[in-house]
Amino acid sequence: MKVKAEPCVFFVKGMAAEEEYELVNIQATKPIKKVSGKIGGNRLIVSGNKLFEETMLGTADLDYVDSDEGIFHILTCITRLPPFYNFLMNFGDRCQEKTQCQVLSKILRFFELIKSNKHADVDDILVSADSVEYEDIYTELMKTTHDEMCGLYNFEEDAWNTSKKGQILKSKIIYPEYSPIVEMFQGKAIVNGLQQEVYFEKVGICINESGGVQNAFDLFIESMNWSIIKMPSVLAVVVKEMKNNSGKLDMNLNVGKHLYGLRSFITKRNGASQCYVLSESIWYRYDSSGVCAVPSIGSEVCKHLCMMFYSEYE
Repeated sequence: MKVKAEPCVFFVKGMAAEEEYELVNIQATKPIKKVSGKIGGNRLIVSGNKLFEETMLGTADLDYVDSDEGIFHILTCITRLPPFYNFLMNFGDRCQEKTQCQVLSKILRFFELIKSNKHADVDDILVSADSVEYEDIYTELMKTTHDEMCGLYNFEEDAWNTSKKGQILKSKIIYPEYSPIVEMFQGKAIVNGLQQEVYFEKVGICINESGGVQNAFDLFIESMNWSIIKMPSVLAVVVKEMKNNSGKLDMNLNVGKHLYGLRSFITKRNGASQCYVLSESIWYRYDSSGVCAVPSIGSEVCKHLCMMFYSEYE
């Protein structure tokens, strides 16, 4: 942070008052507009059908140290989401400034290892997270990636601002600038009655005795008194509390006219974590011992849901 310099006038020795006045007025003329130096980044935004195209991904056995387990599981989960991996592939093909996008470049390398379906060590490419809880690691990663992109690129949004001027109160904005991260991961709603905009990148739910994720999500929206006006392509659901012992896993989630499919999730039990990813209709489990196929997701797994990642269908 820099402190702004206070305006001041320097008097040159031996100069008449009229000359001093003339000099000050010359220096006070309209300054030259500074060029921001940012690059147009809209070529990196993937939209339309291309955002939802599915690619066959491998199930590479990747080694990591225990201290990186949180970020490893988050990356493993989000790189299974078509909107995000299509963005990554487009970034890999079209970005000429990869050396200046250190975090995104590491995520791209991680994704390429998954695609390769080979055994590899990822210690040197995992980004470090300050947070401990999974939802906080996720938020930190989103913000870091967003900030990195906005520091280098200018992105122009098409229809993000959907409300008319003067109708809505001041927005509760997560990120002040638009980016592909905003487009893919951030939703927008209006609080009914208050006519106030709110933005969200994850939803925290409590799964009660009588329902699953769909029921809990509907109850959350109702309790918040939201009218959703923009859904993200990726929906992250944080399970705050699990009261349902039936072990129900909702593969699909309906939000208005939007249909989402479960692609990956994380479980946590007694301090031990595992993540599960869907590949060609088969679930695979990642943990400290490696990766293995799981014939079915049993109720014991569902009882310990921590975070779930849904991708919108085209």
